[in-house]
Amino acid sequence: MAHRSIASVQEVYFEENGREFGNGVLVTHFRDGSAQVRLPIMHEVEPGQWNNVQLRVKSGQSVSTAYEKFLDGVEYEPPAAYRIIGNDAGRTVIAKLSAEHYARLRAALRASESLIAAPVEEHAAPKNRELLDALVGTGGAS
Repeated sequence: MAHRSIASVQEVYFEENGREFGNGVLVTHFRDGSAQVRLPIMHEVEPGQWNNVQLRVKSGQSVSTAYEKFLDGVEYEPPAAYRIIGNDAGRTVIAKLSAEHYARLRAALRASESLIAAPVEEHAAPKNRELLDALVGTGGAS
């Protein structure tokens, strides 16, 4: 697999009653223009091991397109839940989300779409000597 350097990592949480609430979205933007979006959907990959769904977004692709490729279906389950069926890295994902969590998922998709659409920030890489000096400087005198 080709190495892709990370341009930025941003995590978006959603507020509830003025406090940050979990189940956010993590967007990793690579310098080649591609991205990875961790959605707040958990699924069991092995007994006792749970992972979030990871959307792989190619350069020039939208997050909604990547999500549509993942999604096989959404079913409403009264009184206030949704059953999401999808495919993540060759595994079938079936997750039941409350209506509130499903609304956060939709907000996460919109947030990640705008984060990826923003231009990648350019940062000058520090020289190795400057990094070493900074590290030695934080070690303190012995």
